[in-house]
Amino acid sequence: MQKCGRIVLSSLQIGVVAAGIVLLLWGSNVFQHTQLRLTNILYSPRETTGNVVIVAMDDASLAAYGRTPAEWSREHHAKLVEVVSQGNARAIVFDILFLESTEEDEQFSEAIEQARQSYAATRTVMPIVGLQPVQNPVGPPKFEEVRFPTHSLKNAVEGLGTSFNIPDKDGTTRRLPMRVMDETQVYYSLDLMAYLAYLRIPPGAIAQVIKFGEDYLELPSGRRLWLDERQQLMMNFFSEPGQSGFEVYSYRDVLEGSVDPSVFNDKLVLVGLMNSEGQTDLHHVPLGLEGTRMAGVEIHANAIETILQGVPLRPQGTLSQLFMIIGLALFSSIFYGQMPKKRFNWWLVIAVVILTFVWVVAATVIFSEQLIVINLFHSMLAIALPAPTLLANRLVDEVRQRRQVEMLLDNMLRVSSQQMDVERILAEISTDVSTILGCEHVEIWLWDKRSRKATCAHVSCAKEPMPSSEALVKQALDSRDSCHQDKSLVVPMLWQGQPLGVLVGYPVARLQRRTRSTLDLFTRQTAAVLANVDLLEESRQLSELKTFIIRMTSHDLKNPLTAIINFSYFLLEDDKKTPFMSAEQREFVDDIQRAANQMRAIINNILDLERVRGGVKKSQIYDMTKLLKEMDMEFQRKAELRQQKLTTILPDHPIRLVMDVDQIRLAFSNLINNAMKYTREGGTITVQCTMNQNKVRVDFSDTGYGIPKDAMDNLFKEFFRVRTPETRNIEGTGLGLSLVKAVIEAHGGRIWVKSQLGSGSTFSVELPFHQTIKE
Repeated sequence: MQKCGRIVLSSLQIGVVAAGIVLLLWGSNVFQHTQLRLTNILYSPRETTGNVVIVAMDDASLAAYGRTPAEWSREHHAKLVEVVSQGNARAIVFDILFLESTEEDEQFSEAIEQARQSYAATRTVMPIVGLQPVQNPVGPPKFEEVRFPTHSLKNAVEGLGTSFNIPDKDGTTRRLPMRVMDETQVYYSLDLMAYLAYLRIPPGAIAQVIKFGEDYLELPSGRRLWLDERQQLMMNFFSEPGQSGFEVYSYRDVLEGSVDPSVFNDKLVLVGLMNSEGQTDLHHVPLGLEGTRMAGVEIHANAIETILQGVPLRPQGTLSQLFMIIGLALFSSIFYGQMPKKRFNWWLVIAVVILTFVWVVAATVIFSEQLIVINLFHSMLAIALPAPTLLANRLVDEVRQRRQVEMLLDNMLRVSSQQMDVERILAEISTDVSTILGCEHVEIWLWDKRSRKATCAHVSCAKEPMPSSEALVKQALDSRDSCHQDKSLVVPMLWQGQPLGVLVGYPVARLQRRTRSTLDLFTRQTAAVLANVDLLEESRQLSELKTFIIRMTSHDLKNPLTAIINFSYFLLEDDKKTPFMSAEQREFVDDIQRAANQMRAIINNILDLERVRGGVKKSQIYDMTKLLKEMDMEFQRKAELRQQKLTTILPDHPIRLVMDVDQIRLAFSNLINNAMKYTREGGTITVQCTMNQNKVRVDFSDTGYGIPKDAMDNLFKEFFRVRTPETRNIEGTGLGLSLVKAVIEAHGGRIWVKSQLGSGSTFSVELPFHQTIKE
């Protein structure tokens, strides 16, 4: 209980330190860019009301009416207003500046007036723009001058609103000011004016139906929307990156009658530049971790939809962030402190990942339900920072023990350099045991699994072990524990619970706890080394036995097989000259000869595979292009007989590699043979050699049957064959590709395959120019 209390107290201290560091970073705004960017992952698309429609001045419209909106005749806008009002739209909002007068302004103004007097009473809203901003850190943005549309348009429209945004520190647009001001007057935003026009509230009544507080905007419905200190609305987004969450129609399609005007019925229609390659009116918005760019008219659509639904976002409050950082840091520290000591680092990583994931999910839920943007960066820092702090604290506690085992690490380096020489390894172990225990006499007894007895394999300073050692060794092996008796210390060396040997030291005084801990660690590492020695020896013996059996068996099989093949050949040849067999008998002899040839091919492949696994024996510098030319000449005749086309494409200069020519030729022959076997008559086989920096690549392509996807993983395994209705009758041993892979990897290269069932396959081989060949 006391130990648990100490762990909690230590964890709390670490949590306080971590919280202090995070609060310091939070207060200094050092990572504000990262903090803002990380909140992007919270944004997710929401359902729209369907009341906002966009008419896009896209590439098709620009091509039809002018390269830029400024070049367009305002007759087009007049016609657009007529079409939209005929569709009974509630309001039409232009995200286009009309600062210069034109001859068509009167026609445009008349269309606006007629739309307002129509059955739908369609309102029109246009933007105004502020010039020469004035420094105003608190309150609405301020400008020295505000520019309006031309006089006739200004008098014709229902409302005028500012089109202006202030990006955050990371250059991303998350907020839009709901009002701005100049020296004499306050102007409402384009989005707010569009919302009021949609509700059919005249401009003269705006002051009576909406109210601005210190940090809120009260709508006619009585709902309050949160605003920041600069009277900016933090808008929601209703689309995924690269996609619009709103109905979008091409400006040209609307004018040409390709769009039914009824789609605008009872809608708020936004008109602006969108879906244009050369568009400059693009702004970064917080969709996706890296953000994405969005047209200004679509940003206004999201802002208007936010007001319509009454779902603006708000950042997490200062006090909330303070308690969140402190709470998460303390909780995380206590949680990490309870991790098991065994594999503590892994448990710590898993714990950090789990807590971070749970917190991100919780922050996403809070964002979706409460519309609060959680400070993810500093909260995740509060979760993660205690982990390395706790780890550093534990490392400090272990540093003394680690200094004690530095000698053990040096020993392991020395032992590993002995190349598994048992005598030299035992001598090194004896020296280190003597250093750890401070004794002169050290014995090492090794356990024989076959005889189930321990024998003395090494004595440090005497020719014979001490008389009492054998009984003590037996006692330690039976108990699987160390014993200290008559100044002799006996420690068993165990690997995976099984004895490998025993260490005996004499004389040994009473052991200190640290010395005992160091000896236990040394014993475990020594047992691992001895286990590796045993495994290596067993592996070497088994490998030699396997090679001997394969070669002996293959040799003994080849002699009777040769007799079977030859005698079946003579029988068939004699039957051709003087028939003496029935058709059924001749078919039997054919089957015998075919089966014997197949068995001989398997034996030859097994022997080839064993030779390859034995390493590259005859490495030399050879021209790859020359080798491929020779193989092309060798296989052309076979291709002609099969009515196939074999094409070899080579560079016009030699490519010299260090290789075992016979083995590479064998591997490439297998690949070409396979390509021919699994390609129909009339098909094409292509061999192409290319160079890429310090590597040579050879592609073997065919137009054959192809390989199913479910066979790809096993393709290079021994005795595996692809079975499809087209290939089941094709003869083969299933060893060719495993042999090819062994040859290529022995030369430091790699092989892979791409295939389309029914269209063919391409086997690609890559070999380095300067490789270390496995001997």
